[in-house]
Amino acid sequence: MNKELRFFDSGLQLIKGKGDLKNAVGELVQMAAEAGNCKAASLFIADWPNRVLKPLVTFGLPAEYVEACGDVRIGDQCCGRAVEHRKPWVVSDMLTDPLFTSARDAAVRSPIRAASLFPL
Repeated sequence: MNKELRFFDSGLQLIKGKGDLKNAVGELVQMAAEAGNCKAASLFIADWPNRVLKPLVTFGLPAEYVEACGDVRIGDQCCGRAVEHRKPWVVSDMLTDPLFTSARDAAVRSPIRAASLFPL
């Protein structure tokens, strides 16, 4: 698994992120993963007018997984449900979870099978 930080223009545009802000956000995502003894972490930004979450930065997530998930509708997949319900959300098996169907291909094409999400 690639453990590099990847930033996404669609998310950076929402926060007008560059320079020191971009570096600080990247470091926070990486530190959160390491502090939680997690293999990967990400931060998605809410695009409220379009009711989607857009990736801002990932750490350790395979590119094919993030690309297959795409922009996440609020209420869909793992992070979309966490945001909609405004509480942490756990998905123990993305291959069988009926609310993860829209991104099932992401789980099939990558080693990611489970996730825990925390809306900020």
